[in-house]
Amino acid sequence: VVHTSFQEFVTSQTNLLFKCDLPAVHATLAKSCLSHAHEHLKFNICDIKSSFTPDEDLNPPIQTIGPLLAYACQHWWGHYKQCNRDSQKTILASVHSLIQEKGLFWMEAMSLLGRM
Repeated sequence: VVHTSFQEFVTSQTNLLFKCDLPAVHATLAKSCLSHAHEHLKFNICDIKSSFTPDEDLNPPIQTIGPLLAYACQHWWGHYKQCNRDSQKTILASVHSLIQEKGLFWMEAMSLLGRM
């Protein structure tokens, strides 16, 4: 059997040794991203002295926000979409909590990362 990609190999029905349940992996990643974002997002995450400071005058936000939080903020939705319906229902409480409690901080981080 020839596989064109590693993903195809680990998700193949013929591969019993390294079988990977991709929707379950995405559910784990979505939960981890949401948890990390909820734990680390905060007001004025880059410690900007003035709201009048142009974005181009700021230090690269990835240095302040950090690569893990940047990934979590940008990719939780992609992982969530790849989960099965039951996992999505379970994860929805975490999504609601993040948006309700840290939604503005998430939007600030996404804006600083150039994603809004």
